[in-house]
Amino acid sequence: MNWDPGYEIQPDIKPLFVIDRNELDGYYYQEQAGYVNYQGQMLDDRLTVLAGVRREMHRDSGQYLTDNFPWVSPPPSAYYDTTTYLPSYYGYDPAYSADFGGNHSRIAGTAWMVGLSYQVKKDINVYISTSKIYNRNGATNAGGFSPLSPPQWFAAAKAYLGSLPGGNAANPFIYRGATLTSTADLVNALHDSGADVLIKPETGRNTEIGVKTSLWDDKLVGTLSVFHMFRVNRRVDDATANNNEPLDFANNYQYFGAPGAFVNPTGFNFSGARLLRWRTVGQKDVVEGADFEVTWTPIKNFQTVVNGAWLWTAHTVNAPTVNKPGSAAYLAYNLSTVAGNNAKVASDIYYGARLENVPEFRLNSFSKYTITDGLFHGLSLALGTRYSSKMVLSRDVTWNPLGGGFQSGNYFVFDANVAYPWELMGYKLTSTISVQNLTDKLYFEGGVVASPGRQVFITNKLTF
Repeated sequence: MNWDPGYEIQPDIKPLFVIDRNELDGYYYQEQAGYVNYQGQMLDDRLTVLAGVRREMHRDSGQYLTDNFPWVSPPPSAYYDTTTYLPSYYGYDPAYSADFGGNHSRIAGTAWMVGLSYQVKKDINVYISTSKIYNRNGATNAGGFSPLSPPQWFAAAKAYLGSLPGGNAANPFIYRGATLTSTADLVNALHDSGADVLIKPETGRNTEIGVKTSLWDDKLVGTLSVFHMFRVNRRVDDATANNNEPLDFANNYQYFGAPGAFVNPTGFNFSGARLLRWRTVGQKDVVEGADFEVTWTPIKNFQTVVNGAWLWTAHTVNAPTVNKPGSAAYLAYNLSTVAGNNAKVASDIYYGARLENVPEFRLNSFSKYTITDGLFHGLSLALGTRYSSKMVLSRDVTWNPLGGGFQSGNYFVFDANVAYPWELMGYKLTSTISVQNLTDKLYFEGGVVASPGRQVFITNKLTF
């Protein structure tokens, strides 16, 4: 058993934020983490057991937007008392600074791993491992709003509706079927819609089984494995929810009037704005495949390394924002309308295409030969190759990878390297010429921007 305790201390950021900027737009947060690892040998050291667990915590304690002296400077908690510290005078946005859900929160999670490696015979080992993933999605509620915003929205809506013929009596504030007569009613309505629920963290699992070999006095060293991994609760924007939200975009004209038609007493122009930014979790993505790496050293001055992967599965199993083909919602699309056809195509693409930036095949190699005798003793020659199959850039309808839309990847390029050691006045130097993309191929390694063409680098290394 190995015991290796340790800790890290993050420096206090407040002194830096006091001197660096006029407007100190900084979040004050704390990170804590602890872990325990175990490694043990059993069965005459043929079986190795690995295990570990990690617990981490993130705490936010406010958005410290303040001014440097000699300007007026409210305390970081000014947004708790907007009467004493008027936002218009002190120059801060209480709704932005006081996101209690986001800026005053504690989020914690646990990750763990377990692995076994067994020596079947000399130089051949099999192994299996599994691990749980934890990734904090950020302290944001599903609606993406600050608790200080509803009072402003309610006041602005009541002011506009009250200016219409008949006043508030004839023009009540109705949100999602509920008649609102107070800020508390609006807060309750947002709660009922799920807008104030904190976004869950992203989790997942990685499982791998493989074999490692070291044969013929380490002349051939290799690894082959198959794996299964999935991720759930990746945070995504819910475009449908945003477009249907009564408080967003043109939908909120009913509460605040058309742009420029009315100036509300809060001093904020909510008309046409996106007041709620709906996000959702629950999406599950799965990747399955096999990868390998082989290092071959037949003679001491020549070596080849080859690695590659075949990812036969890379798709979304479930996406809350996109109806799954075959589901009741999918079958209910009205294909006699443009909207229905577009929605069907969007679903077909999202579930039928591969995940973005995950090619099905990868293959890389690097070979190096060093001359050991004669005039060019020490000269090394190297050649590398890089191959990738197509990669989906976007599963959006406009990119449609199932209908011939543009994809990156699909390239096979070469890299070369020549190095030669020499001496000058007793000093040892090594000059190297490296050429990337040797054939000057036009290719897209990722994204819509072409990867660099042929590049030549000349370096000289001096050894004392």
